Amino acid sequence: MGDGGQVSQVQILLTERCNIKCRHCAVPAEDSPASHEMSTTQWKAFLDAAAAAGTESVVINGGEALVRRDAIELIEHALAAGISWATLITNGMLFGNRAAAQIAAVQQRWPAFGVHVSVDGASAQTHDWMRGAGTFTRLLASVTRLRAAGGRVTGINSVIHRGNVHEFEDLAALAAGWGAEVLTVFPSADLGRGIALADTRLSRPVWLELYERARAVRDRYGLMVGIGGPVMADEWPEDENLVPRPRSERPDKVCIGPDGAVFTCPPLRWHQVGHVGDRCDQAGWTAIARRAARALDESCASCKYLLVCTNVDLDDPLRPRPGAFGMPARASVTTAGGYTATAGARPAAPVPIALSRRPGRDQGDSRISS
Repeated sequence: MGDGGQVSQVQILLTERCNIKCRHCAVPAEDSPASHEMSTTQWKAFLDAAAAAGTESVVINGGEALVRRDAIELIEHALAAGISWATLITNGMLFGNRAAAQIAAVQQRWPAFGVHVSVDGASAQTHDWMRGAGTFTRLLASVTRLRAAGGRVTGINSVIHRGNVHEFEDLAALAAGWGAEVLTVFPSADLGRGIALADTRLSRPVWLELYERARAVRDRYGLMVGIGGPVMADEWPEDENLVPRPRSERPDKVCIGPDGAVFTCPPLRWHQVGHVGDRCDQAGWTAIARRAARALDESCASCKYLLVCTNVDLDDPLRPRPGAFGMPARASVTTAGGYTATAGARPAAPVPIALSRRPGRDQGDSRISS
């Protein structure tokens, strides 16, 4: 399904409810257009259809996916249905005894089940500034429970900014210490609560240095390192002829909201390409995925969030500027139901700044995921 104008990965925002309230959250519950959440039965029917259509990978996140007790059940159902890879993205704070044992058991049966934990700093000072007082200590205790039960953390996701970029190597060491295989960092996007964090953006020199540092920790720890930034037009001067090179010209994935609405990415949340539910069979999902692929083809090349979705090619990180970057192009897609869905830089100082001096809102969970 990854070729021929299709998408190979489905990212499910299982819920937008969350146990914390991050400063950088791009999909906060208060901004959600979803009127309800699909049931366990509905999600299982969709996963069966997606597997039959050739979907290779499913990512389940939120909000915080583990506030729903069926999150791990759905992961296992996806793998049993024939989907090759399944990943849970979580803030890592809800690995209670039951959840830890359940995750460990499913990982033992299905080694392709990955758990990526969001860590926004390698210290309480940096992590708690983004996610709330005491969250770092609670995260460490929760991950300890998971690992004691036999579960594995396979990746760390982190939002990188002026206040924590100096801890990048420490994040890599934390990932390696947990036995994780992947470290992915993202910029703070101007979406949701993240709009208030404009003064924490990194500058072009800091991004360039970060690419070098990423190669170094990749070689040192054997990690797969993804750098999902900068946000073009926000963190990279528009008059620069060389810009970061994406790993691909568009992502090979599509998003589904809690109510089954299908959209290409969070910035285009309100521009839907379809809907899944009780009647979404293999043919129905194939048609929706093809519409999503067409929208991605039309929208991604000049989208300022392209690197967030594709990451930078660390081995050849710069290329000539292909054109101007901005909000995604508004690609019109006519759905089977007949309606038309429209899919569619001020540098910061390159040094850490005092967290206590930054503007902020209530603290809590993540940008596109936990």
